[in-house]
Amino acid sequence: MVILPSLDSTPGFQALAQSNPLQYRIVRAAINRLDLAFQSSIQVSEWIRFCSEFEELASWLGDQPNPPSRADILRTYRELKSSFSWPDDLAERYVTELERKERGRPRSNRRVVMLALEQRELNPTLSWMQLTIRFCACGKDMHDMRCRERIRQMALNLKRTLDRLGV
Repeated sequence: MVILPSLDSTPGFQALAQSNPLQYRIVRAAINRLDLAFQSSIQVSEWIRFCSEFEELASWLGDQPNPPSRADILRTYRELKSSFSWPDDLAERYVTELERKERGRPRSNRRVVMLALEQRELNPTLSWMQLTIRFCACGKDMHDMRCRERIRQMALNLKRTLDRLGV
């Protein structure tokens, strides 16, 4: 399965590259991880790493994760085993990953932070407070230094993540 080359030529994907370059890089890197994960010669450990990297990248594109239900997980397991002839151990490891609950505080505002960082990259003269006023979704009438620091720290975390993944 090779999605990326055919996707690069679509007008919508080209428009995304022009209007939202950071979002485009993240989407492209996430799809690349999927392409790599579904290569037939890949080792199980590499497959798990690519799926984990895909999940990390995709998590910055949307704010509300919808964890799969138990029924969805079982349906996926059956499909992987029957349709794709996946070995038992690989299908079971995949299901285990789907069932695993995230530790710590739920992810939130990741998309907002990605958009703020993108604006910062497009216009480096914007201050973090200007970006906070524009993007913070805390609900306060007046955003303060805590709001600014939260946006700035999450943006730095995104930047470190993208650097670590070579995006």
